[in-house]
Amino acid sequence: MTTGIVPITLYISMDEYAGELYEIVKASPDGQGRHLYRYITVIRGDAPAQHVTDLGLCTDPNAGVAIPSMYEHTVGELMDIAEKLRATAPAPERPDPKEDLIGGYFDIMEQQNRARHNVKPRIYI
Repeated sequence: MTTGIVPITLYISMDEYAGELYEIVKASPDGQGRHLYRYITVIRGDAPAQHVTDLGLCTDPNAGVAIPSMYEHTVGELMDIAEKLRATAPAPERPDPKEDLIGGYFDIMEQQNRARHNVKPRIYI
């Protein structure tokens, strides 16, 4: 996902190259529920610009895809990939970020400490 403030563009062509395509579920501005939004980053002038499309009401909070392209695929190709991903692959389960973030941090620290001191993991029975 592009970070920071990115200008928007009101038009895109299916044959122009895109940097990324991602779809996320978020509340609609008019308060009519949660909608699926598609963001496509293209180049306008010498800077990236985003095109946003509201894909409509979405009841699945895990819906959406993220496809980095690095300007190697066209907008049309990325849209085709997104459609295929949405039709074939279910979204992975999203873990609780607090639990996995802290637990993952301590796991990494423990692995680095063991590697640094050449200590093998101990298994207590």
